[in-house]
Amino acid sequence: PNEYAVVDDQAARARFAEWAGAALAVSDWATDELADRVRAVLDPHMRSHLARNSRAVFPGNGAAQAAEMVATFAHGRRTAPRLTVPRVTDTRVPMGS
Repeated sequence: PNEYAVVDDQAARARFAEWAGAALAVSDWATDELADRVRAVLDPHMRSHLARNSRAVFPGNGAAQAAEMVATFAHGRRTAPRLTVPRVTDTRVPMGS
């Protein structure tokens, strides 16, 4: 993540994605951490794990929900539809497996 972004807290989003088991974040590119993470994502089991958890964290891209919200307000309704956030059950990232 860009740790110096002014508006977008990419580091926080990257930490959340890693906590949820949906991504691997690198905090310092100058360390062996980057090489370890690259090796990890080359493992088919790790990629499968990350993909499964990514779908669990957010199974869509948000376009349909955004369109529904715009349509709701365009038709004069003041209450936006409820956004659903799926629950993540397995947050463990199997490093070195």
